[in-house]
Amino acid sequence: MDHSPGALAALWRARCPAGPLVGVFVTDTELHRIHSPYDGGADVVLATPGERDRLRDRHVDWLSGRPSGL
Repeated sequence: MDHSPGALAALWRARCPAGPLVGVFVTDTELHRIHSPYDGGADVVLATPGERDRLRDRHVDWLSGRPSGL
């Protein structure tokens, strides 16, 4: 598996005849971390609340501006 920066860029840009590639999950081998992109955002599931909080704090600009946070 290619772990170099940008290795998944082609996958994220992939399109099928019907539109963008959907239903893609990228995970670690033990399913502790999951990244699921979709049009307009992504869901990220991490192994611990601490890991989640560190990612949130590093990428505040990724968060929703809605009061609910969703």
